[in-house]
Amino acid sequence: MKTYPQPMKLKTQAPQTFAFFPLVILCATSTLRADVIYTDNFDVADTDLDGSDQTGRHTGLIAQDVLIRSGGIQSLIVGNKLNFRTTGEHGSLRFQPSSLPADTLYDFASGASGAKILAEQRFRIEFDWTPPDTSGGQWISVNIGNTTFDSLFQVVSGDTDYGILFKNKGEVEIFDSGAQVSGLYSYTVNETPTTRHAAIDFQLSSFADGSNVTANAYVDGISVGAPVVFQLAGNNGVLNIQFGNNQPGAAGGFMFDNLLITTDPMTSPLLIKSVSRDAVIGFTINFQGAPNTSYKVTKSNNLQNPFQPLTIPLTVMTNSLGEAQAVVPPSEASEASEFYRIESL
Repeated sequence: MKTYPQPMKLKTQAPQTFAFFPLVILCATSTLRADVIYTDNFDVADTDLDGSDQTGRHTGLIAQDVLIRSGGIQSLIVGNKLNFRTTGEHGSLRFQPSSLPADTLYDFASGASGAKILAEQRFRIEFDWTPPDTSGGQWISVNIGNTTFDSLFQVVSGDTDYGILFKNKGEVEIFDSGAQVSGLYSYTVNETPTTRHAAIDFQLSSFADGSNVTANAYVDGISVGAPVVFQLAGNNGVLNIQFGNNQPGAAGGFMFDNLLITTDPMTSPLLIKSVSRDAVIGFTINFQGAPNTSYKVTKSNNLQNPFQPLTIPLTVMTNSLGEAQAVVPPSEASEASEFYRIESL
């Protein structure tokens, strides 16, 4: 049985170590705390989604208060994953209060979930999905603010405050109240279909209509596109979350798994993209982490002594795509053995 955190979220285990030059080792670390609102691992016997056994599937503040329900056509649990299906070219998933009728949407701005989101001023949605191919324009979408359910193509509906779709072929489109707010973004896909991990981080201070929300999207830990600022509108303080897809074929669709809704601050795994060493410039490290985030570089002459700031403390800020460069001057890179660590402040 799957448990949380899943392997896709093991960003806070022992620092990853990268060896590039003799006697020089880089360590990249980030911190993460768990404020889970809701999860679903779909670990039950194969059956229809609606009416399925909830035992052992959920954790979080509202684990007992919410159910996930099909829209348009019945989705299926197959092999401890959700077969997210479509009828024609439409399928959706919605959150329903466990104690209310089936035609009710769960309001994430209410109760324990709303209080936690406002206290942290953020929330994040994460999930795994496996497309049937890597070349098609079909997509899976996440939709925020739509006050109706099971509507056709919610991602481009005028009453969806924020909609994002992830295409099979590695493209991303984002919409604000039905209008595209950015060009196409892309992410790397394998030649054969593999499981992908999506995360959308939302920052906000109010659920009231007219409030600004900043959204950052990631695929497999890598930022896709610049941050998008949108406004909540026509919701009267309610926050609804729904999923959609247009993968044709009632028996096919996407395999969907490991849903996580949390207020953790988004932390992308730190990726060392390149390094170089120059007698004049010093030791240059190009890396990718979370967008618009400050990182510090610390040093130890062995792994027994604690890491300390450089003689002149070195911090760098990533850009909107999470990219940054840290340059360790030659005066700091002259020991027989040196260990450097990059970590978020």
